[in-house]
Amino acid sequence: MDQHHFIESVIFIGAFLAAIGILQFVTKKISFPFTVALLLAGFVTQFASHFFHIGGILTLSPDIIFFVLLPILLFEASLHINIHEFKRQFKTITFLATFGLLVSIFVVGVALAFFLGMPLPVALLFGALISATDPIAVLALFKSLGAPKRLALLADGESMFNDATAVIAFRVISTCAVAQTAFRPLTLVESTAQFLYVFIGSIILGAIIGFVSSWLFERLKVDRILLASVTTGVAIFSFAGAEHFFHLSGVITTVIAGVIVGNIGRRRVSGEVMHYIEEFWEYAGFFALSLVFFFAAYQLDLSLFQSQLPSLAFVIFVVLVARAISVYLTAYLSNKLPFFNDEPNIPMSWQHILNWGGLRGVIPLVLVYSLPDNFAFKETFLQFTFATLLFTLFVNGLTIKSLLVKLKLHLPRKEEQIIADELALFEIDEKRQKLNQLSSKEFSSTVISHMEKELKIQESKYKNELLSLSTPEEFLTSLKLQALSIERASLRKLFEQGRFTEVVFHEFESELDIQQDALEYPGLHGMRTIGREGMINAGASFRKKVFKLRKFATSFGWLSRFLDLTEDSIIRDRYGLLRARLFTSFAVLDYLDRVEKIMTGKELKKAIDVVRSMQKKFIASNNSEVVELEKKYPHIALTYQQKTIQTLIR
Repeated sequence: MDQHHFIESVIFIGAFLAAIGILQFVTKKISFPFTVALLLAGFVTQFASHFFHIGGILTLSPDIIFFVLLPILLFEASLHINIHEFKRQFKTITFLATFGLLVSIFVVGVALAFFLGMPLPVALLFGALISATDPIAVLALFKSLGAPKRLALLADGESMFNDATAVIAFRVISTCAVAQTAFRPLTLVESTAQFLYVFIGSIILGAIIGFVSSWLFERLKVDRILLASVTTGVAIFSFAGAEHFFHLSGVITTVIAGVIVGNIGRRRVSGEVMHYIEEFWEYAGFFALSLVFFFAAYQLDLSLFQSQLPSLAFVIFVVLVARAISVYLTAYLSNKLPFFNDEPNIPMSWQHILNWGGLRGVIPLVLVYSLPDNFAFKETFLQFTFATLLFTLFVNGLTIKSLLVKLKLHLPRKEEQIIADELALFEIDEKRQKLNQLSSKEFSSTVISHMEKELKIQESKYKNELLSLSTPEEFLTSLKLQALSIERASLRKLFEQGRFTEVVFHEFESELDIQQDALEYPGLHGMRTIGREGMINAGASFRKKVFKLRKFATSFGWLSRFLDLTEDSIIRDRYGLLRARLFTSFAVLDYLDRVEKIMTGKELKKAIDVVRSMQKKFIASNNSEVVELEKKYPHIALTYQQKTIQTLIR
């Protein structure tokens, strides 16, 4: 590269970085999909470079997209998946991402083979590469419009895992379609074995990388720059290493590693460090996404669309129909089959959004460019892929907002809105306290008085909104949900202070998950794990665990010592859990006192009293067990308190 061309390339990179920042700002202001704006920018830049004979603009190779940008996008997305929320719908999401995707592949393949005369393996290969969805534009709308969180989780989880299924299916089918291997019964067996090897092997490898990375988080927890560098290496190595060394799925490996780091690794660093890492990855994902979509449009040869317009329209129609069949059929089965009874159903309105929100994005681009140049149908696949991608991004992407509004899914759930208004009132109260502390010598009394009036107006607005929004039942549910949120935050803070072990943290968090599930989906949970008034029935299971361990240690003492499974450790963790429950309940009582000060109305105060009474019963129950353990095992309680004090005064 000569110096002139190099300088032009540097100038382009600088202009590109500034432009995508401005583009992101503008699209947020006007609620326009950022990915669609990037495609438009790519087309405009392509036209301008040809019209004005501008040279020096860089190109993006398929290898860069596949081995660098795709891992960054996958890791950034998986880093934010809450594994406890994901577990609530694990079976439904995986069913959508596997069975649903295979249905889509089959429908597309059969339609193209029957109507366009393609060989069936080739048609199925196109079905595999085009069926993977990309919800990036849709999820941004969900967030801005306040769509249900569970709907966003379904769309995000399905997309992430159907990417992996699509890549594996693409590999298996390409054996016949690209290598032109004749289909034999043995081929099906070999393909199934390969699928299982890739799927299970990728999960195991991703888990290993994720747990090793989380271990590194604990060792490097104060060095946020180093941790950001480590996570970047993990994202790229997990993908490229899985693909190159083990011939596994880089998509699944990276996603699993990201989920583990995002859930286990984050607990081993402070909130401040994790916030920095999340911001780092937010920008990395933004930059990678911008490169992929901009250069997809900029490098697109528009002459591909000059012929075969009827075929392109037919392919788009088939892909849309296949998506609809896969979503509605899969949702119907998951809503009806007993296997899914412990998970929430997918409402019909949500099915419409999942169907129409099935935009195509990075994976189809990566897969179509990965085909060898000597593959006879590569140019045809390029035409079909870009036509479908552009249609879904421009048509589906620009109309999904209207569909959300029409189906009334653009409003937050009442309980969430009630909580938001309560927090806004707390913020106003804090502002008023700060205002009272300001010196009259520094600020005019007129200015302070004007600000007090402004705060009163805002306070009145939120109070009126609360009264109009909530029935006593809805307010009670919102209080219970917010109490769980406060317990989570308090639990996290206590864990960061080193007051209890990670075992205690996981156990308590799982209890909070059970309670939240019971509140959000009351018809799905019996009272086996939750007693009256939301109390967790765990005392009996703890005593049973101690009894079983005694028997186990008698028979396999060497193994219990090796695994650090001792009676003392179980009792210590139980003691820590009870103390953690006490601390978090006290935090909830403080919150309820604050709510009571800002609320008016007997019915609302009754709801506050109900939750306060629940928390006091939690405190009484847990405190009595703490006293019991301290009497029965004084040495364990004393040792626990000594270690906690040493940790706190360090």
